[in-house]
Amino acid sequence: MTDLIPVKRALLSVSDKTGIVEFGKFLREYDVDLVSTGGTYRLLKNNGVELTSVEEVTGKPEILGGRVKTLQYEIQGPILAKHDEKDLAELKEHVGGNPFDMIVCNLYPFEETIKKGYSNIDELMEQIDIGGPNMVRAASKNYKYEVAATNPNQYEPIREDMKENNGCTTLETRKKLALEGFKLNAIYNTLIYNQLSKEFEPENKFPDVIIEVLEKVREHRYGENWDQQSAFYRKRGKPSIADAKQLHGKKISYNNDLDIDSAVEVTFEIKRFMERNNLKGVGTAWFKHTTPNGMCWDRESGLVSTDNSYQCDKLSAYGGILGTTFPATKEIADYLNDNKIFLEVLTAPGFEEDSLEAFKEKKGRRLLDITSIWGKDKELHNGLKAQGVLGEAILLQDYDINPLKEWNVVSKKKPTKEQKLALEFTYLGPTKWAKSNSAAYGMIYDTGVKAVGIGAGQQSRVHVVKLAADKAKEFGHDLEGSVMGTDSFFPFRDGLDAAVDAGAVGIITPGGSVRDEEVIDAANERGVILVHCGKRVFRH
Repeated sequence: MTDLIPVKRALLSVSDKTGIVEFGKFLREYDVDLVSTGGTYRLLKNNGVELTSVEEVTGKPEILGGRVKTLQYEIQGPILAKHDEKDLAELKEHVGGNPFDMIVCNLYPFEETIKKGYSNIDELMEQIDIGGPNMVRAASKNYKYEVAATNPNQYEPIREDMKENNGCTTLETRKKLALEGFKLNAIYNTLIYNQLSKEFEPENKFPDVIIEVLEKVREHRYGENWDQQSAFYRKRGKPSIADAKQLHGKKISYNNDLDIDSAVEVTFEIKRFMERNNLKGVGTAWFKHTTPNGMCWDRESGLVSTDNSYQCDKLSAYGGILGTTFPATKEIADYLNDNKIFLEVLTAPGFEEDSLEAFKEKKGRRLLDITSIWGKDKELHNGLKAQGVLGEAILLQDYDINPLKEWNVVSKKKPTKEQKLALEFTYLGPTKWAKSNSAAYGMIYDTGVKAVGIGAGQQSRVHVVKLAADKAKEFGHDLEGSVMGTDSFFPFRDGLDAAVDAGAVGIITPGGSVRDEEVIDAANERGVILVHCGKRVFRH
């Protein structure tokens, strides 16, 4: 068998008719006999392309509203026939025709129907193609003898292949197109399964089998470490952080992507905090290694918020990531440049026009515009969050976007309105987004709340409380009058005592320890506020 196969006969049956007339005319220039179906046949015929209808070949009309037209012996045989003596003889005996050397077929627009919306399930079911996937699979299986063209973007490469090879196609081209054909069918079937799962079993969040289509967004320069390779993939058709638009800077790395994800999640958290409490204002968060090292909400000024969140731990902010809830301004760019702050990435829901030039003064600084996803908080968190584990296995769980479960002030001392806001911000902000075990101190100031000490990733709850306090003091923050949150209950009173010793006047935890009464007694003894919110915020 030669690698070159002449194209003598082709079957054309397409839903997307982009470029099909021009491609049909090209095939006729090489005297290719064309066979076509329904709308494709009429379009080609009306544009002067010489061809034969499927009905003429099969001797049978299309039936059931066009749902059956290419499933006959006379079509499937020529698609699947090998170009050897035995198959050609059988084909001649039973069908009386020649094999197809090319199938040009794309499928009913099932995915497009999902995107634009449908009024009922019957409308959706009508967009499930039967004959098309069958032809594509058959032609792809028979790639040694046949081209499977499934996308208008493939017409030009096929033209070039045939021009260079006197009307023949190469084995390399046919292999490539066969793979595309199998991929098309796999994606098509997956989309059908997933959509019908939502329709037929909407309550089944964790089915026995999950099938997803993941598309590559980009390859990284390297993975978490220099000797690892990595790439970023996204679920097909789902909004994600991959929709963020890079406006400037170096190629994004694996670690950058992890930090970007965390920084954007926290800006969404601040956004939800403001919406729940009917607050105006802006928020910022500095991140390093997927853990916040500074956060702030301010009623008035993005610059004040940026500076306050930076000052929380300006040492760790070096080479970090800044996320904002507001379009980035020239004021912020000037602040970064004037203070010579080394920032790896800035994420913001837009960049004011006069700011970009100033931000771009640092060539390597990556600027990410997240405008396209900023209004899609609920949609982004509607699915399941995946975490990879050994052996290409994954753990799935809901996204943690819930507000506090309860607000139970268990101490005699009660918080003021401002202290209540500060406790909630500190708990669902730096406490939640720092790695467990975590603790964070927040401070009320004239126009907002800022984090002033964040501790993360300690095995001991009392040690993380002390760590957060020590970091605050290292950067000159006075913790007198602060509030403190920690991501689980106090197993002993020592964690509360450490927070009060550091200057905290209010503390928030989920509660739930067998020693809760002991800790409540300690809060009353020390004269501080203690709130049990009933919600853990572990982050591993």
